[in-house]
Amino acid sequence: MLKNSSKAKTLILDANIWVYGILGTLKEATGIILKCIKGEYKILVNSYIVAEVTRVLKRIAIRIHRNPLELEKLFWKILNSNNIIKEFYHPITEDLIETMKKTPEIQMISKILEIEPKDVPYLVLAFKHKVPIITTDERSLAKKSEKIRKLTKIEIFTIKELI
Repeated sequence: MLKNSSKAKTLILDANIWVYGILGTLKEATGIILKCIKGEYKILVNSYIVAEVTRVLKRIAIRIHRNPLELEKLFWKILNSNNIIKEFYHPITEDLIETMKKTPEIQMISKILEIEPKDVPYLVLAFKHKVPIITTDERSLAKKSEKIRKLTKIEIFTIKELI
C-alpha cells in the first residue's frame, strides 16, 4: 500500500483523462492534472499506463495535425512532477500494451469481471496499492464498478463523481 505522507489523495487516472487533460479538451481532466501538479492529488502510474497514454497521444496528434513529440514531451514533464508516483517494472514500449493484454492472467481477470483486457492492468495497480481509479469511460469500468467493487474492493469513479 502507498504511504501518503501528505494529505493528498492518491489516484489512478485512465488514459482518457490523461489525454483529455493534456489536450485541454475536458476541463475536469485538465483540472485533475493541475491539482496533482499543485499537490492536491498524487497520481500513480505504471509502465502500461504510460505506454497507453503515449500511444493515444501520438495517434491523436497526427489526426489533429499537432506534433506528437510536443504532446509526449508535455506528458513526460507532468510525469516528472513531484506528485506522480511511478512504478515502472517493464520497458515503456508500444509492444507492452499488446503483450500485457494477451497474458493468461489478464485474459482471465477480464472474463471474470466482464471488462476489456486493456482495463485490467489499471485494476491490478489499484488492487495492489488500494487506490481508486478515475475514469471517463462509462461503457466499461464505470459500468462494471459495482461488480468490481464487490469482488475486489477497488473503487472506480467517473470524473464527474470525483469533482
